[in-house]
Amino acid sequence: MPDVNIQLVEGGKKAKLTLSYRGDGVALEKNSFIKQLEASEIGKFFLLMDEFLIVLNGYNQFVDALHAHEDGIGTEFSGVVAEKKNAHLRIVIADDEMSADAQIFSAYGGNHVSANQIVKAAQEQSVTFGFDKKAIVALAGKASKSDPGSDIQETIAFGKEPIQGVNAKFEQTVPCFKDRVLKPQKKNEKTDSVNMRDLGVLVSVKPDDVVMKKIPMTKGQRGNTVTGEVMETVDGVDAELNPGDGTQISPKDPNLLVATITGLPRKIERGMAVEDVFEVPKVDVSTGNIDYDGSVIVNGDVGEGMTITANGDINITGYVDSAMVIAGGDIVIGKAAIGRQMDGDDDVDCSTVVKAKGNIFIRHAQYIEIHCDNLVTIEKQLLHSQITAKSVLVGTEENPNGKIIGGKLNLTESLKVGALGAPAGSHSEVSFNQLFDKVVAKRDQLRIKTEEQKNIMEDIKTAVDHIKELPNSEEKKSLLTESIVSFEKHKKIHKHLQAKSKALENKQKDLFAATKVEVKDRIYSGIDFKIGNEKTRTKREHGPSKVFLLDGKLRIDPLTSS
Repeated sequence: MPDVNIQLVEGGKKAKLTLSYRGDGVALEKNSFIKQLEASEIGKFFLLMDEFLIVLNGYNQFVDALHAHEDGIGTEFSGVVAEKKNAHLRIVIADDEMSADAQIFSAYGGNHVSANQIVKAAQEQSVTFGFDKKAIVALAGKASKSDPGSDIQETIAFGKEPIQGVNAKFEQTVPCFKDRVLKPQKKNEKTDSVNMRDLGVLVSVKPDDVVMKKIPMTKGQRGNTVTGEVMETVDGVDAELNPGDGTQISPKDPNLLVATITGLPRKIERGMAVEDVFEVPKVDVSTGNIDYDGSVIVNGDVGEGMTITANGDINITGYVDSAMVIAGGDIVIGKAAIGRQMDGDDDVDCSTVVKAKGNIFIRHAQYIEIHCDNLVTIEKQLLHSQITAKSVLVGTEENPNGKIIGGKLNLTESLKVGALGAPAGSHSEVSFNQLFDKVVAKRDQLRIKTEEQKNIMEDIKTAVDHIKELPNSEEKKSLLTESIVSFEKHKKIHKHLQAKSKALENKQKDLFAATKVEVKDRIYSGIDFKIGNEKTRTKREHGPSKVFLLDGKLRIDPLTSS
């Protein structure tokens, strides 16, 4: 080994290495010699590899060229091979400016980066918001204790995401009868089993009972990027409680809706109604037909040929057999609605008819006719029935696993079901043209009226041409003025009719965009689908599928989980 001398130069910023040959004739191995240097007083300096190799290789080449070991003793090879380097700091701002990182390459024997220097460097890069003081101090400390040249990185500033305002919400505080039917009482607390026939105690309210509360809207909170840019937000939308019959806004709290009478609660949009309740054990020839201004509860069955009409809800715990049930609110049939096909009757297809302006819930339906302004839910099976509704759900919202076999569905928005059709090829029809046909009819009417206005305008133009050929006179001037006024009037009507036609066209597109069929398990052959002018019939079985319009074409595609 040579004599190794390390001398600090340039005020201690650099290290000069001198190798002096001692006569052993042994060359130096690079890696082991570097380790020797790392254990020396310049171990934390940055090694200038090119300069180091010049000194090392010069020494080794000298040793290799010697004829005798004693030749050249004392020959020196020297050069500046290492230097101190201060820690290097880099500030990295995220593309969305919602965070900023500090990256430190730790010092080679030089100065470390302080927490204040990190903050100052970030500020020079326009970081002004969201500094994390603890993270900055921890980063500076960690970098100072790390091996020379280590890459240490930490997020030192965080932006503040804007918080959108929340719309006002309305929370029902008492259950309606439908809630009882949809959630039977527990039979065994230990096993959580339920008794499907036990619907619990009838829920009624009395004056001053709270039936709904409003959760007020919240204002949005603005956000900030780490560079100080303000991120705007929007406030929630407010809405007021809607007192229905038998309720009022509480005089003590404007966010509470309270009952004013004793009766059955019924949910309405943004509010509740409390209605007088007519309650009977059953409806048959012994009770006669029922026509009631409030809500009706039948704690049993509705017999053949009977009619129930109510302005409120109708809740039937048992069966409906070949009867008519008409409600201004919701209809709940706890067990089943069963009828039969009616031959030769042009007005009614089935012997059981159920009509509601609200929603309809039935556990099982067979050979019935349904007219519903909103959602029809059939929990188990819908067999050979005629449905006119906004949407149909067969099963539950969480698990639409029910079956539809046969029948016709004329809908507006959606159908969710487990299985559609049967292996035997039972024919079913699903149409979404309930509103489409009405829109088309209105557009046809508008087209006729628009054409009429166009013809009138053409006639006025012809008349003006004739008037212009008349000799100049006050009468000619008057006729021209009247004609122009009339033309402008019909032109305005023509333009208005065109705008209405365009609006209907957009409405038609919106209807199609909202249309969707989701079949969880299987679509069998022999099912007719119709959306607008597009029709298709399934000729084979499909697995889980969705049916929709794409570029004006009706498609049946696999149903992918979202």
